[in-house]
Amino acid sequence: MNLQRQIDRIYQELTLDRIPWNLDSPPDLLVELVESQWVLPCEALDLGCGAGNYAVWLATKGFRMTGVDISPKALEVAEHLASKKGVTCRFVVEDLLGDLRKLDHPFDFAYDWEMLHHVFPQDREKYVRNVHRVLRPGAKYLSVCFSKDDPD
Repeated sequence: MNLQRQIDRIYQELTLDRIPWNLDSPPDLLVELVESQWVLPCEALDLGCGAGNYAVWLATKGFRMTGVDISPKALEVAEHLASKKGVTCRFVVEDLLGDLRKLDHPFDFAYDWEMLHHVFPQDREKYVRNVHRVLRPGAKYLSVCFSKDDPD
């Protein structure tokens, strides 16, 4: 079973509260970055957005959000959430290791929340190149992954 089918299956078979990476509230660090104005409302990209919780939250703060995920089922959930919250977000089905041709304009801010550590080591350079390619010069990027307590 390929990765897209695996992730779709998770979103089809589990309730959102049982999906370990699905958190309703944005992480404190992301909230702090927005509230401190380290990052201002701009063209922003949520890499591996899943059910869209953080993308939708940022949209409520004035960000022009695009969320990308490999799972069409996850993005159905994300679109429903955006509609329910009354915000506009663009959600795109893409493999972050693919050509990202559907991401048709540059972004000022991109982030992944626990996405990079799911990318196999041999694929990380491709992931980083892809992220760099979709960012505007001078853009900001946030990646929260790995653990300082994990020796690997």
